[in-house]
Parts: sequence; structure tokens; C-alpha cells
Amino acid sequence: MSLLSRALTVALSPLGARVVTIRSGPIAGARMELDLAHEKSFWAGSYEPEVRQVIERLDLAGKHAWDIGAHAGYFSLALARRGASVVALEANPETAARLRRNVALNDAKVEVAEAAAAPEAGTVSFDVVAGQRRAKSRISESGGTQVEAVTLDGLLDRFGAPAFVKMDIEGAELPALRAAPRFLAARPTVLIEVHRERDREELAALFADYDVSWIGPRLFAS
Repeated sequence: MSLLSRALTVALSPLGARVVTIRSGPIAGARMELDLAHEKSFWAGSYEPEVRQVIERLDLAGKHAWDIGAHAGYFSLALARRGASVVALEANPETAARLRRNVALNDAKVEVAEAAAAPEAGTVSFDVVAGQRRAKSRISESGGTQVEAVTLDGLLDRFGAPAFVKMDIEGAELPALRAAPRFLAARPTVLIEVHRERDREELAALFADYDVSWIGPRLFAS
């Protein structure tokens, strides 16, 4: 069987997570543990192309970057490929474990922090979503799992100021940012997924002295 045939066989398999080599995109050649029945876009290099394009045009060599809501680590690895030292924050315990494995598979310069970004440090209730929608896991008062919560200012104390932050935490972005004046004062470039239309205006106001643009549902401020 040719290499291409083997790759296609793996890509089309519905049998659950396995370690595969990424075919294309910003981390082509990387190894990741993926469920290709639901995560084929990672393997194909076609996942969230707008985020990829932002990362590819930034000068990150030798700088610090945070991936807040890192999921399986696709963009954490992409940021590391660009020369950044990366902090990857992921609250879902199962996903955080997979994130660590993906970082180890590539010996990437990524430090994994298993926690949720929140307005206050401590613990929060977390709704862990299983299966193909597991990336939608989020802070929720009705969540059945207690996870560690950290503030963005707390991350600043622990890891130092980042040059770039990608943030996608399923609607918890605005409360976390409101409670982080020192993080905002550090003036990182940010790419923030906005899940609720009502949050757009206030999020933009937090970065009023930046150059702000909208990339689909994402606020980009530099």
C-alpha cells in the first residue's frame, strides 16, 4: 500500500482517536492524536483558515504567545512553529490530557496549563461536552465538573506578558477580559472569538485604542 493510500485509509477511519501525521497546513508533518471521523480538517490543514492567516502574518519568533482555549493543540503547535514560546490553556480534563500528548509528540515549546480563564481564581463549574462537540465544553453554572479557574492577570504573573493571544472559550471571553486590567495594560495583540452578538460592542470598547478589525466572528486588535 502506498503512503498516500495509507494516509487516506487513516483519514477516513471512524474508529476513534489515533496518532496521525498532519498532511498540510501550518503544522504539516506534525504528529497529532486525532479522531479523524470528526477532526479531519486538522489533518487536512483546513481548520479555521482565518486564524491560520493571522498567525502566519505575525512576527512571533522569540516571543510569548498564549492559546486560551487550546483544545487539542492545533494552533498551539502552529504558534510554536512560528518561533513562539506558547502557553496553552485548556480546561476540559480529557482534552487537556490529549493536548499534553500532542505537545509531547512534537517536542514543541508549549507549556500546558489545565484551567479555565475566568474573572476570579479558584474553581468553576464546567460543562464537559463529549464526542464530536467536545470543543464546545464551557464554564456553566449547571456543569457537572469542577475545574481550576485562573485569571488572565494571574497568567501574566505566572508566565509574563504575551505578544499575542488567541482566545476562544465559548462565550466566557468578555467576563475574563473585564477582570484583567493588568493583562489589558500589557497591550498584547489579540484574536478573540466572539460567540454572542451582544458582546461585540463591549469587547471592541476594551480595545478602543488599538487598531481593531473583524475577521468573521473574531475580533482582531493590534
